[in-house]
Amino acid sequence: MPPVHVQDDEDLEELDDDNDERHEDEDDPLLAKEQLRVDIWSTSKTGPLGRTSLFMNHLKTMPDLVITQKLINIIKFMADVQMDTTTFLHYLSWNLEIPAAETSIEGTIRYARTALMHSEQLPGILHRWYKPPRPHQRGVRTRAARAAMDVWALNDVTARINREMRLFAR
Repeated sequence: MPPVHVQDDEDLEELDDDNDERHEDEDDPLLAKEQLRVDIWSTSKTGPLGRTSLFMNHLKTMPDLVITQKLINIIKFMADVQMDTTTFLHYLSWNLEIPAAETSIEGTIRYARTALMHSEQLPGILHRWYKPPRPHQRGVRTRAARAAMDVWALNDVTARINREMRLFAR
C-alpha cells in the first residue's frame, strides 16, 4: 500500500498564492518559482533512491547558507514535536512496533529508512561520523561517533569470526 499523501498540487498552489510577493526575485534560490516540487510520497516513478537523488541534485544548486537554514528549520520542527536527531534515528531504525492495520504509516517510515540504508551517501555519512573533517589541521578534532563505531566494529568482527570458526569446525 502506498504511503499517506500529505500534499497535493492544490495545497502547493495555495501556498504560492499566499506568498506571491516573495517570488518577485527570481535570482534568490529560496524564492524562485522554479523551485523543485517533488511529491515526496510518490514512489511510482523514482523510488526512495531516486527521490534522494532528486533532492541532492536540487540542494547542490543552493548556497550552503540556504541548506543551513533548512537544517535549522528541521531541527526546530523536531524540537516542536519533542524529538531530536538521536530520537529520530532511534525510531527510524526499527525501534517501533506499528500495528498491522497501520500499513500506510509503516510504509512511510520503511520508505524513508530504505532511502537512507541504500543511499550512495551513507558510506560518506558514516565516514564523517567516524572522522569529522577538520579544516587545515586547525583546532581539536571532534570525537564524533568514533568510540561507538569502534565498539560496534569490534563486536561485528568478533561475531563474524565466531561464525566462521563454527562453520570451519563442522
